[in-house]
Amino acid sequence: MINQILNSSGLPIRFPVQELFIAFFPAGEGRYQAAIRMRLESVSQARGMASLLSRANNFIFGEYGINSLLTAVFFANPPVQNERDIDIKSAPLKENEISLLLQMFLLYWK
Repeated sequence: MINQILNSSGLPIRFPVQELFIAFFPAGEGRYQAAIRMRLESVSQARGMASLLSRANNFIFGEYGINSLLTAVFFANPPVQNERDIDIKSAPLKENEISLLLQMFLLYWK
């Protein structure tokens, strides 16, 4: 699902994600921050993907015309590797952005 979303946005990165967890927390002023955890097969895959996301984070903003919602979710903050998990915190999102994000996940869900 993540691969399809990123490919449709013009970012050809493949994520070997086994499990995806998303939680939303209040961030003030009617906004919420998404905490995303992607579980990969191994620690080495997580290390590689965290490194790739960190590098992409340096070049994404405004460079490739990627959907601003995806940028706010996946590239607003650097990823943190925790064993075989990659944890990402989004930028603060409005309720309509959360709705769009969930619709996007449902659209690409197989």
